[in-house]
Amino acid sequence: MTNENGGCVSRRDKWKRQVRMLVVIPIIGSLVISYFFCPQCISEGDYGQFALSVLVSYLYWIALSVGNSLLVDGLGRYLDWLHKPVERTIASLILMILYTVFVVFVMNYVIVAYLMHKDFWEMLYGGHLKGSIITTVSIALFISMFFHARGFFVSWRDAAVQNEKLNTENATSKLETLKSQVNPHFLFNSLNALTSLVYDDQQKAVDFIHKLSDVYRYVLQSQNQELVPLSDELAFTQSFVYLNEIRFGKNFAVTITGMDQMAGQDHVPPLALQMLVENCIKHNEISKERPLSIQIDYRSDSVLVSNSLNPIQQEKPDSTGLGLKNITSRYSYLSDREVKVTTDQSQFTVEVPIIKLETS
Repeated sequence: MTNENGGCVSRRDKWKRQVRMLVVIPIIGSLVISYFFCPQCISEGDYGQFALSVLVSYLYWIALSVGNSLLVDGLGRYLDWLHKPVERTIASLILMILYTVFVVFVMNYVIVAYLMHKDFWEMLYGGHLKGSIITTVSIALFISMFFHARGFFVSWRDAAVQNEKLNTENATSKLETLKSQVNPHFLFNSLNALTSLVYDDQQKAVDFIHKLSDVYRYVLQSQNQELVPLSDELAFTQSFVYLNEIRFGKNFAVTITGMDQMAGQDHVPPLALQMLVENCIKHNEISKERPLSIQIDYRSDSVLVSNSLNPIQQEKPDSTGLGLKNITSRYSYLSDREVKVTTDQSQFTVEVPIIKLETS
C-alpha cells in the first residue's frame, strides 16, 4: 500500500503492527495469565516456574494467533463476511474449535512428555489432565474468538472504506464524463458537422441531432448508476461512434462483433466503452493518410476494445489517460477481476470484464 511518503510509512506501520501482535500483546497476556494461575510463584519467589509458565503461555498465544490469522485469511478467500455471514460464522466456529483443540492437545503432549518427563497418555486417561485441558481450551477459545471477531470488524471496515472510495470514483466519473461530453470542443465539433449536414443531407442532419440527443440523455440517466446493462452501454457507444463517423468520415471506422451473443445479465460500469473509444480518438492521429480503426469484440466474460496505433507525435500536457485510470479504479471496487491492457507495435487493446447480475 502506498501513500504520500512513497510507501515507507505503511511498511513501518506494518512492522510495528506485527511487533505489537507477535511480541508486545502476547508477552503482556502471558504475564497476566501466568500470574492468575500461579500467584504463589511470585509470592514464594519461584521465578523459574513463573518464567516457564510465561513461556508456555506465550507459545500458546503465538500458535493460536498465527494459526487463527491464517484461518481468517484463508476463509476470507472463499467465504466473505459481508456476503455469506451465516456460512462464514459456521465455518469459523468449526475450524476455530478444531484448531484450538489440536493446539492444546499438542502443547500438553509436549509439556507432559518432554518437560515433565511423564507418560502423557497415562495422565490423559487417568483424568489428571482433565482440569488443565478444559481450562486451557476455554482460554484458547476466548483468544481464538478475539482473532475471528477482529477479522470480521476488519472486513466490515474495509468494505465501508471501499464503498466510500467507490462513491468518490463514481462522482469523479460523472464529473469527467460531463466535462468530456459537454466541453466546448466536443459541442463545437458536433455543431460544425451538423451545419455541414443541414446543407448537404437534411435527413442525415436529423439523424445526427437524434444521436447527439441520445448521447446527452444517456449521460444524465446513467450518472447515478454503478452498473448498466451492456446492451444499453453498447447502444450509447454506437450513438457516440456515429457522431464521430460524421466528423471524421472514412478516416474513422469502428467494427463491433459478437454482440448478438450478449446475455441479459451482462453489465459494465456506465460510460466504460465510450470512454475507451474516446481515448482512442484522443490519443491517435486521424487523417486520410493515417485512418483510425477500432474493434469492439464481445467475449462471454469480457469486452475487448482495440485500436490501430497512430500516436499523436506531440500530445497535450493534460493527456494523462484519466479515462482509463477511472475505469480501472471503478473495476477495482466493483469486481475482483482486473482491467487488462496490452499493446504491441501496431495495436492497443483494453479488456474490460463483464459483471454478471441476475435479472428478475
